[in-house]
Amino acid sequence: LEATPMDFDTSEFGDSVSMPGQAWRVQVAEFMDVTVDGMKHEEAVSKLTKVPLLELVQGLDAELTTEDSHIRARATLLLSEVVTASANLNYASAVQLGSFFTARLPDWVSVRGSLKGTLHLLRAPPSSPRTLPAQTVASIAHTLLTNVAVQALVQADRMLWFECMLCILEAHLGALEAIGEELCQGLVAGLQDEKDPRCLMIALPLWSRLGNAFLPRAE
Repeated sequence: LEATPMDFDTSEFGDSVSMPGQAWRVQVAEFMDVTVDGMKHEEAVSKLTKVPLLELVQGLDAELTTEDSHIRARATLLLSEVVTASANLNYASAVQLGSFFTARLPDWVSVRGSLKGTLHLLRAPPSSPRTLPAQTVASIAHTLLTNVAVQALVQADRMLWFECMLCILEAHLGALEAIGEELCQGLVAGLQDEKDPRCLMIALPLWSRLGNAFLPRAE
């Protein structure tokens, strides 16, 4: 597995905005510091949800693209936490964030933040303005199945992977019509040697959904 910095085109989130002083950098620093109490991290995320998303993304550009794997991982996790806690994400931002998190999934040091952000976007109800289009969901599924070494991840990250796949099968099945064979092979690879009961509790419904969706039914 190779961790590499990722390009992040902040222009996709709209025109540049003024960032006077960036007072919110204090909260960024608190979250980036892993020695800080977890409650401080939660408070920092809560305050950062009040920062315009474009401003936050542009302000985090250096951290999101740095060659320092620790900083890159924390910045990706921070963005995913803010997105998850935000109540006013619009469609355009959801699509661009979906593309970003998808591109970041193969970067194994950033995989937890990428999976958390992806899962939140996938869970948007059909009536939500931030519901992802089928093309974005298909790209997410393809990347999860072919570019993430599931069994090389720690338990918490494997669980997020299984939750993403289950959400796709439950709420975005139409996006998978063209990758049925790839889906089956990817899930088999992802489940191979899985022994953790917490992951298996999610994996078993995956098989049920997969069978109902793709296996031929007897007349």
